[in-house]
Amino acid sequence: MIPPESPQATDHRAASPPTPPAPEPLPRRGLPRGLVALGAAAALLFVGSLAAVLVMAPWRGTSPPGEDPTGAYRSADPAEPDANLDGLTLLPFTMADQLGRPVTQDIFLGKVTIMDFGFTRCPLVCPIMRSRMADLRDRLRDVPVQFVTISIDPEHDTPEVLRAYAAEVEADPERWRFLTGDKATAWRLVREGLLFAVEEDPIPGPDGASVFNIRHPTRFFLIGPRGNVLGMYEAGDDQAAQAELPALAQRARALARRLGRG
Repeated sequence: MIPPESPQATDHRAASPPTPPAPEPLPRRGLPRGLVALGAAAALLFVGSLAAVLVMAPWRGTSPPGEDPTGAYRSADPAEPDANLDGLTLLPFTMADQLGRPVTQDIFLGKVTIMDFGFTRCPLVCPIMRSRMADLRDRLRDVPVQFVTISIDPEHDTPEVLRAYAAEVEADPERWRFLTGDKATAWRLVREGLLFAVEEDPIPGPDGASVFNIRHPTRFFLIGPRGNVLGMYEAGDDQAAQAELPALAQRARALARRLGRG
């Protein structure tokens, strides 16, 4: 089960030592004009590079803007998106669930949904994420929240494969749907809609041969009844998940109550 949030540590600061007397100023000497110009150009290049890193890095990794483990970016209203998440969207799609039933983006309308991405032959984080999603399902057993897992390896993850994968955690197909479709659609949802990176990323195996792997988001996405992204919660990292997933369960419960269903 998911443990409660732990209290934050108090910051103890030592008193500052007395300020020593200021030394006598050195005589001012001018720099050669060429050296000044070179220094200015280098400074501009550094600032430009730093700005590019700050802007681009979050959008291509696994932590888009708006996420803060301390909760500082969380919306005070559980039904409103967290800060800096307005640019994220769920693009239209047509897929099939583990029973082969057609599913579109309309599955999110009028419901509270917790969604994630994964694949059945994932060698790293997916089993952990599936276990934590099952914990959320159990914690919210009395609350009408639905769960959706979208495969980013749909060429392998057929409805039959997903049905067996879902059965391992006793997933009710009416409440927890595992979706598959074509690869282009699944990856577009991640890259263009949610602005995360997704790519094949083989890892070395125990015998030296590479093992198939796909880099993908390790977050749980909270989707509101209008089909919009309200928040993202870390599900892969142990320490962050312990802090964030109880907050996700509490927020999902509050949303369901607002809809008159919790």
